[in-house]
Amino acid sequence: MKKIMPWIDVLPNVEATNFQARRDEIEAIAMRAQQPSSDTVHLLGEAYFQACKLEGDAKAHWSLKEVEQAKRCTG
Repeated sequence: MKKIMPWIDVLPNVEATNFQARRDEIEAIAMRAQQPSSDTVHLLGEAYFQACKLEGDAKAHWSLKEVEQAKRCTG
């Protein structure tokens, strides 16, 4: 599976924050949604909500320009 939100890793000094751990939690939720016995719709909705929140928090922590540049850098 392709890593979600790879742009998080290229943000300046991201290692000093919890943003990578939060992204990894979102990825774990998305992985659980792929399991046959899971509540797929609920889990995907939760992953989407958390991803939007994480992106918003990133834009509050770093400048919009830095976040957009990180996104472009990772394609």
